[in-house]
Amino acid sequence: MVEQFANNATTTLNAGITASATTLTVVSATLFPTSPQFRILVDNEVMLVTAVSGTTFTVSRGQENTTANSHLSGATVSQILTNGALQQFRADNIQVGTFASRPAPGIAGRVYRPTDGNIQFTDTGSSWSPFGPIVPLVTPPIASNFTITQTGTNNSVSDDNGGLFVTAIQRIAGTDGAMIAQSNPGGQGAAYTLTVGFILIPGGKNGTAGFFNYHIGGIGIYNTSTTQYRSMFVYADSTGAFRYQLRGGTGLTSAGSASFDVGGYPLINGPIVWMRVQDDGTNRHWSIAPDGRHYVSITDETRATGFSSQPDKIGIYISAEGADARMNVLSYQLTSP
Repeated sequence: MVEQFANNATTTLNAGITASATTLTVVSATLFPTSPQFRILVDNEVMLVTAVSGTTFTVSRGQENTTANSHLSGATVSQILTNGALQQFRADNIQVGTFASRPAPGIAGRVYRPTDGNIQFTDTGSSWSPFGPIVPLVTPPIASNFTITQTGTNNSVSDDNGGLFVTAIQRIAGTDGAMIAQSNPGGQGAAYTLTVGFILIPGGKNGTAGFFNYHIGGIGIYNTSTTQYRSMFVYADSTGAFRYQLRGGTGLTSAGSASFDVGGYPLINGPIVWMRVQDDGTNRHWSIAPDGRHYVSITDETRATGFSSQPDKIGIYISAEGADARMNVLSYQLTSP
């Protein structure tokens, strides 16, 4: 129920009540809210009014660290502003839940954030006005939960105020790739799902026609024993167009072979790039999404593709192949399956 308020609402008990009574009758309810919920003070006891019928209040007793006691007829009854009322007021005005659970409009200024949608709503007092879009971020784990497998010593991962900042700089021979990854939570060979939302930041070497070309960032899987890897990433080509590519090889200095390469900025559709790799125990699915929710499979392959034995590391792939690469990882979730 929504917290209700009134000014100078004071009356007296029309009859005494016991310590266990759940209703009380007041002499006058004129100044009190006509619907619940609100807080009253009777002697030293705070009560929560959950129903109103004329001068009869239904109450929850002994609220906010006070004790339910008996009260005599004529005891003062006043509506009060408490810590609980203020906490409830905040909860009433900033609500989170499924879209289907959104309450009816009627409280101007209230905000509702659906957990299963990309649009936030503001209550105008008579309707819900959409505002957005917004994206469903999952806070990445701390940098110390990752291990770095790289060709040199120039790549890094650090905490970034709730996210992760990943860099690949000062190129050496080859692709200078790096896996900044975690172990499969189910153990090597178990099914898994990795979902990442990140911003790719151009930097470093200036490419053809003035573009920062071939700075690479995305997700990948890796076997530390065989050094086999597969990665799906986004990069800018020499024309400045953004493209997606899936490729794999042996050794992180090897560019390997591309399984697919599809281009065009509309595939990215926003500053945050969303990628997912899912191993269901039989096949591996590489997917992208424009909004962090509606994933579309780019390619499917058997889980044996590219590996003589299953990968043991899953996470972020970054490469300074043609230019320094930097990524702000805003959302990261690795689960089993």
